[in-house]
Amino acid sequence: VAAFYVARNLAGNLAAVTKAMTRLAEGDRTINVPAVDRRDEFGSLARAFNVFKEQSFDREALANDLIEKSQTLEATFANMTDGMSVFNSDGRLVAFNPQFVEINELDPRVIRPGVHFDVILAALQKSGAKARFIDGSAARPDELFGLRASQAVRYEQTFASGRIVELKSHPMPGGFTTIYTDLTEQRAIERQLRQSQRMEAVGQ
Repeated sequence: VAAFYVARNLAGNLAAVTKAMTRLAEGDRTINVPAVDRRDEFGSLARAFNVFKEQSFDREALANDLIEKSQTLEATFANMTDGMSVFNSDGRLVAFNPQFVEINELDPRVIRPGVHFDVILAALQKSGAKARFIDGSAARPDELFGLRASQAVRYEQTFASGRIVELKSHPMPGGFTTIYTDLTEQRAIERQLRQSQRMEAVGQ
């Protein structure tokens, strides 16, 4: 009789732990298990379950936090006024936003993750884009990738359409990132201001 009651008690505790595991897997956060205070194997199992439960909740919270931050970052990336691109050390495009394609007047059918830097460079050259450093010297296309991957580089690119784009590249572990700023309107205003100042000087 004593053995029967002991066996029934053990079976009941085991069934409770099994049921608790099932409910935990289904997302039940209120689940608890009996026999936590026991000093035998079932007590150890119950305590281990509680530790596992707390860790699973912590990991779930961390995963949700990472998802939320990732979504915020993606939204910011997609809605930037400037273009942005990330290339890896092999010259492959890792990430970019829509403005990168628009500002550089690239064909959206060609630009995709994994496309090589040389393909984009060839497309820019085909469209008549010219690159010059801030000091006015021409930027050689064959040296741009190496420069951007090894040091902070700033230069401008002019397009046949009249668009002027400033590029600011910074190396990072495993590649480099670049910000593209459309200066066309700003330069037009600067030209108008200089023209106005010249006319004022002539008038004086």
